[in-house]
Amino acid sequence: MTEKSEKTTRLDFWRRGQGLSTEALGKLLGVSQMSAWRYCQPLEGRHQHPGNFRVRQRFESVTKGACNAANYCDPVDAETGEPIPVEPPKDEVKA
Repeated sequence: MTEKSEKTTRLDFWRRGQGLSTEALGKLLGVSQMSAWRYCQPLEGRHQHPGNFRVRQRFESVTKGACNAANYCDPVDAETGEPIPVEPPKDEVKA
């Protein structure tokens, strides 16, 4: 039986790979530590927020192209960084 691997976001995977704390990421982005932590949360997470578009534009320059404003919150495998496909929610049909 295979274990289900943990998932994280593209930005969080990059941050961990660089050995950065959320405080250090916040300084690079020009935001607080809490805001940087929230940017690293999955979009469906209760703590994630879309944030300021100007800050999201900085992702590409700060991460040197590893993530950008469009894909920073995409789910990736926490160990490999491979994208995890997301299935759209199924519409519930009410009778």
